[in-house]
Amino acid sequence: MVISLSNKTFRISDLCEIKYGKALKSENRKQGDYPVFGSAGIIGYHDEYLVNQPTIIIGRKGSIGEIYFSEKPCWVIDTAYYIETDLEKVNLFWFKDILKALNLKKLDRSAAIPGLNRNDVYGIQIPLPLLSEQIHIANVLSQAEALIAKRKESLALLDAYLKSTFLEMFGEVENFKALGDICEFSQGIQIPIEEQSTEKKDGYVRFLRIIDFTQSDEPRYIKFPGQRYFINEDDVVMVRYGATAGFVGFRKTGVIANNLFKFNFNKEEILPIYLYHTLKSDNFAQYIKMKAFGAAMPALNFEIMNGYKICVPPLELQNQFAVVVEKVEALKETYQESLLELEALYGSLSQRAFRGELELELGLTDAKENFKNEKGPEEADQEYKKDKIEEDKYTLNISKLSEEEFYKFNTDDLIILLKKYSGKSLSFEEIWKEILNLKNRIKPSREDIQNLIIKILEDSNPCIEQTYDEPSNADKFINQTKQILFRVLI
Repeated sequence: MVISLSNKTFRISDLCEIKYGKALKSENRKQGDYPVFGSAGIIGYHDEYLVNQPTIIIGRKGSIGEIYFSEKPCWVIDTAYYIETDLEKVNLFWFKDILKALNLKKLDRSAAIPGLNRNDVYGIQIPLPLLSEQIHIANVLSQAEALIAKRKESLALLDAYLKSTFLEMFGEVENFKALGDICEFSQGIQIPIEEQSTEKKDGYVRFLRIIDFTQSDEPRYIKFPGQRYFINEDDVVMVRYGATAGFVGFRKTGVIANNLFKFNFNKEEILPIYLYHTLKSDNFAQYIKMKAFGAAMPALNFEIMNGYKICVPPLELQNQFAVVVEKVEALKETYQESLLELEALYGSLSQRAFRGELELELGLTDAKENFKNEKGPEEADQEYKKDKIEEDKYTLNISKLSEEEFYKFNTDDLIILLKKYSGKSLSFEEIWKEILNLKNRIKPSREDIQNLIIKILEDSNPCIEQTYDEPSNADKFINQTKQILFRVLI
C-alpha cells in the first residue's frame, strides 16, 4: 500500500506554533518528576512543568535542530524550542519524524555559536496526510527506531562487558609501575592546511587529526614526513589538549597531527590492547580530570602522563584478555554494520514518508527478520528463536536431550532464574553470581551469559529491559559512568 497524500502542501507555521523555552538554572531546580529539556536533550528534573502536554523539543542554541519528544509534561529551557499544535489534525509522533527528516541543522546561519531561527523553520512547506495515515507512518518509523535502539543497547552491553572483564582479570594484580618508566611519548607534526590533500597521491600518507579519532572519518593526506610521526594499527595515541584531551585512539595507520601524541613502549612487556583499555578506564579518566581539566584549556603534558601508575600484569594474563577482546570486537563489528544498515533504512523510510512515497512495511519486515536471525561467532548453536515470553516456555522437553544437553545452562535456565526477580533490576555481576551458585548445571562462561542476555534483549518481546542506575554526585564529579542494569519484566 502506498500512502496517497494531497498535492497541497502546508507551511510549518500553518501546522504549529514554535515557542521559546524558559530559563531554569540548575541551582533553581527542585528534584521532581518532570524532565527538563535543553538543546542536547534531558538535562535534569524539576517539580514543576512549563509544558502541560506531550510535545516536540527542537534544539535552538548549541545542538541546533536536534529533535526530542516528551510524552509527559516537561520543562523546556531557553536553549530550545517546543511545539504547540492541534492534536486532532497533527500526530506528534509523525511530526517528530518529519522534523528529523528535514535536517534542521542545515538552517544554522550563526557565525559563532550555532543557532536556529524559528522563522526559517516556519517557512518550510510539507505535505499533510490524513491523521489516520500520519499515525500509520509513525508506527512504521517507530518500529525502525526500536530496532536501532536495541542494536545500540547491544553495543553498549558489549562495552560494559569488556570493562567488567578487565576489572575482574586485573583488579587484584599489584605490580604497578609509573607510566613514565615503561613508556616514552612522541608528539605529532603540524602541517599547514594548504599542504593537506583530500586525495591520496604518490608519496602521500594518511594524515590523522583529532576529528579522525573522535568524530567522522574525513581522510586527509600529506607527504611522508618521516617515521617519527607515523603510527601503525597496534600503536596507541592520545589527544593532547582541548575538550577531548585524554581521548585514546587505536587501530589507525598514518601520520599524527601535533595535537596528538604516541605511546612508545616495549610490546613484549605490555600488549597494545591492554594499554588501550587501561587508558580508557574510569581510574585514568579520574586522574586526567584532576590533573588536566582545571585550566580554561584542558591540556596534557608528558609530566602528567609520566606520573600515572599503571598495573602491569603477567603477559599470559594480558593475552587471555586479548582473546576476549578479539571475540567481542568481532561481534561489535557485526552489530555496528547492522546498526548502519538500520539507520540507513530509517533515513530512507523517513524521507519517503516526507515525500509521500512510503510503502507501509516495505523493507522493514525483512530488516526485522535479519536482525532477529543475526548470530555472533559463539551463538550459532544457541540461537534464540522464541517470538514471545509465555508460561509454556518454562517447560523443557527433556526426553530428547543428551546428558550434556540436559546439564548445560541455556536460555530457558536464564529466563527461569530471572523470573525469580520479577520487577527488580540486576547488574550483570549479580546475575553472574546467581549462576555460579547453581548446582547440577554445567557452568557457562561469562561470555556465554553475555550472548544469552543480548539475545533476550533483542527478542520481539524481551523478558528484560536495559536500564541504568543514577550515579551519585560524587561519582559524577569523578566522571564515573552509569552502570547498566537489567529490569526483569516477567
